[in-house]
Order: sequence, then structure tokens, then C-alpha cells
Amino acid sequence: MQATPQKQWVELQLLCRGHAGKNRILQSLLTFYTKALPALQQQPLPVVPDATLSIPRLLDIVQLYEEVVARGGAARVSEQNLWSSVATSMKLKVTAPALQQLYATWLGSFELQQVHGKAVHRPTALETIATHPEIQATTSIRYTPLPMVTKRLKTHRQQLTDLGLLHRLVLALDSTLPDHIAWALNQLTVLSYGHASDADCDIHFDHAPGLLDALCRQLPPTPDASSPASVLLFAATDQRDAAQQQEHGLRVLNIVRNLSMVRENEAPLAAHTTLRTWLFATLKSASDDSDDTVAYAMDILVQMAHAVSMRAGEWDVILRPLTASIPRRSRVLQSLDILATSLGDAKRVTSVVGHARFPLALPSIVALLSRRRQDGHLDEDDDDTAGLYDDDDDDDDMDDGMDGHAATLQEELGYDVGLLPSLASTSRDLDASLSPTRAGDRVGANMGMVFVSRQAGATPDAKKADFQVRDLALQVLYYVASANDAMRLWIARQPDAMDKVGALVASGRAETARLAVGLLSQLSLHAGTWPYLMALEPLLLRVATSDASLSELVVNVMADVYGMNALP
Repeated sequence: MQATPQKQWVELQLLCRGHAGKNRILQSLLTFYTKALPALQQQPLPVVPDATLSIPRLLDIVQLYEEVVARGGAARVSEQNLWSSVATSMKLKVTAPALQQLYATWLGSFELQQVHGKAVHRPTALETIATHPEIQATTSIRYTPLPMVTKRLKTHRQQLTDLGLLHRLVLALDSTLPDHIAWALNQLTVLSYGHASDADCDIHFDHAPGLLDALCRQLPPTPDASSPASVLLFAATDQRDAAQQQEHGLRVLNIVRNLSMVRENEAPLAAHTTLRTWLFATLKSASDDSDDTVAYAMDILVQMAHAVSMRAGEWDVILRPLTASIPRRSRVLQSLDILATSLGDAKRVTSVVGHARFPLALPSIVALLSRRRQDGHLDEDDDDTAGLYDDDDDDDDMDDGMDGHAATLQEELGYDVGLLPSLASTSRDLDASLSPTRAGDRVGANMGMVFVSRQAGATPDAKKADFQVRDLALQVLYYVASANDAMRLWIARQPDAMDKVGALVASGRAETARLAVGLLSQLSLHAGTWPYLMALEPLLLRVATSDASLSELVVNVMADVYGMNALP
């Protein structure tokens, strides 16, 4: 009579008595069976004949696991046909295929988890669909039989599963009922914001078939559209209806903009031809840059820029704010952001630089390097403090000790030179110029900070700088300079371009200074930029001796300049 599984596990524990390693393996195996394969634990352990006595005995699965793992695992044992040697080592009278099958059944999943770290999913049993007689045989709470169905009913009819909320939203958007469409837009507005602490709350277009198509069908037709939209909630018969239609379109664009911020949605948005055509047609026909529709459309394109390769006509729309006389600041930021993202891909640099409108936009980008919020070059359209440098520890009397000569020099160059070592009169002033603290405590090199940024950023002149526009324009020029030698020489020849880049190197702002040094490094790769870079030599020497975090970078740029022109 065969022993019960409980007695067999007890017998296996007795076999492992006195062996600490085998005991640990057995405990791990029991825990694994309890969590992952509870049904296997209830089955009897295999019994195999002994090679010496030719009588059946309990298979020591712990020893079998040790033998196989010692030979490199089940995969290696199968490749090298070592199952016979495993059976011989354990003195088992069993064939190699049978032993391999026993190992795969009892220890294969355990080895994957213990050795390879792969989790094993518990199999879930599929529930069968109840037949019609079974449904009729059930009773209610009061033990009253359910009423008989009078019409003909198929016995094994497939039950419709729950379509889910997203499918219901798609059906509601495609309906012609205003209350259903309003309910769907309200739900999507809330769901599109997601939750910062739970990434599973994000809506992915790939997981909701038809959602993006349904949203695009809710967009209002463009002015140059040949055919109207498939679903028109509000017929534009008077001014009020037109306003309601515009508000409806803004709600849809707001949902698409929120969902475009999810990284997984970039590719579906970029591949959607209808949405892409609508966005560029709306931007092309827009006469007022202050329209919210234009802002939402540009925001969506900013998020799509990673995954979309724009055509020539589409670049005309993107570059238009940079060639306008007085564009809105937010449109310029969005255009620069799209340019920086596209130029960051080396495969797309040539197509962007070779566009017909791009040479017209480059002078404006260079002019933005010295952009201030009071220049009037751009039309302000957002918060007064946007793009401003702010330091809570600034003191109003930070630059009270500056003499007239230093103040005049600072006003001419556009950056703070009062703390450069060349102007320090005493050794204490020199130590203070190399320190980020007012007490003059010296900080070691390579600390990843600009030592004069605290005091240079605290000056009233520096507080007027628009660092958002400056940094994006600088990043775009850095990518443009990496295209070819013609672009490097073109940037260097722009009026006041090198002076503006030099001012940003000494601006005292870490991010801006490093970008400016990177741009100079790209320009130094062309020998024709020698005279333009030599004009910045005194400034670069001052920065190299005063700013420990930039000194190595600046010295490398100067070495490249001298090295390029030293070549025959």
C-alpha cells in the first residue's frame, strides 16, 4: 500500500536530517510549493527502483536537485546528455528521459525561481459558462425557482463580458446624444490627469482601441476643411453656438494634451494621420497666437516631437514664431522646445538645417541669447516671474561695494565682473571670489557648481534675464553647430554672437554656462572660427581662473582652438 503524501514528506525530512544544506533546500522547496504550486504538494512523491536492491524507494528530490544544479542546471544537463550520469550517481534504476520528466515536473519551476530568479505564476482555472438548465435550476434567496424563459434560448450562448469603462467612453463619444458625449468628456478629463503616485492610472491609447479616433471625430473642422466633422454637437448658427463649439473643441484638446504627456502615447499620436493633419492645419490657419487652441496644439506637438519626423510644410508652421516680428513668448518657447528635441536626434539634423525657413530663424535664435523680460522683443503672455532667476538668500546690498569702473564694465559686457580675480585687490578678495559663501570659505574644485553664481545671479541686471528662452536657444545652437562646419562658421560670423555666448559663459548660472562652453567647444572644431574665438580669450582666461567647475572645460576649448590652428 502506497504511503500518503504527508508520510512521504516526513520520510524525506528524515533523509535530510543531519545535513544543513539539504534541510535549507527542503524548507525552500516546501515554501515554494505552498505559494506557487499547492496542488503539486498534495500529490504523492515519485517512487523509483533502486539500482542495487532493485526495489522501489522514495525519490530523494532534494538530492536530485543538488546533482542537477551541480552540473549547471537542467538545460545544461539536457544539452550534454548527463541524465544517465545523474541516475548512476543517485543509484537509481531509471531511464534518462523518465528522470528528466520527473525533474521537470517536480523541480523545474523551483530551479527557475531559485537559480534564475524567474517568478512562477500560479495557473488559474477557467470558469465554465453555465448552461440554460443550470441557470433554471438555481434558486433565489427565498428558495423560489426563477421564472422560465418564454422565448427560445440557445443552451450554450456565449455571454457578453464587461466591455469596461474605456469602451463605454468610446461608444458614448461616437453617439449623437449630447448628454452622453458630455459625460464621456467629463470622465476623460478626470482620468487624463492620472495620479502621480500610481503609473497604472495612465490611459494608453494602445489599450483602448478606437479612443483616439473617437476624440479626433469630436474636434471641430478646420477653416480650410473640405468636409465637416462626422459628429457636430453644435451647429454654428450664431455667435453663441460658435463659442460653445470652440469650448467643446478645447475640452477635447485638453484631454489629448494630458494624454500626450504619457510616454507610451507618443508613438500612437505621432502615427495618427488625422490628428497630425488637423493640428498643423489649425496652426497654419490661425491668425491669433493668443488663441487657446493654438497653445494646446503646440503643447501636443511638443510631446510628439520625440516620435515624429516632420515634413517641410510642417516645419514652416513650427519655425513661423521664430521669424515673426513680435511673436508671443510661449510660442517661441514651444518652437524652441520642438527644435531642440528634433535636433537632438542626429538623423534629423540634416533635414531641419536644410529647410528653407531655417536660415531666417537662426538670427532670431542668436538674438534670443541676450533675451531679457523687458526687451520688448517678445510679447509677454504668462506669469511675470516666469523665466526669472530667483534666490531666496539674495541680499539687496550684495553689489553695494562695486566701484564706478567695475559698474561701467559690467554694464558694457552684460555680466557681473566685480568678483573676477583680475579685479581683486587683495588676497582675501581673491579667496572670496572663489567661494560661494560671503565668509570667503574656499571650496574644492569639481564640486559641480558655479562659484560666482550666487552673487552674479543676485544682481538686478541678471534678475531681468529670461533664462528659459536663453537656455533653449543655446541648446538649439549647440545642436546646429554639431551639424557641419558651415553651420559652425555661420554662427561665429553672426553679429554679437560670440559676445553673447561669452556673456553666458560668465553669467554665473551653472546650466547656462555649461551649455555655452559646449557651444564654444563645437565652434572650435572648425579652424575658420579662430579669430572669433580669440576675441574671447581674455574672458575665458578669467573664467578659467575664477570658476573651478568650468576651468577644465574652458581650458579644453582653448586647447582645441590653439590645436586646430597649429595644424598645417
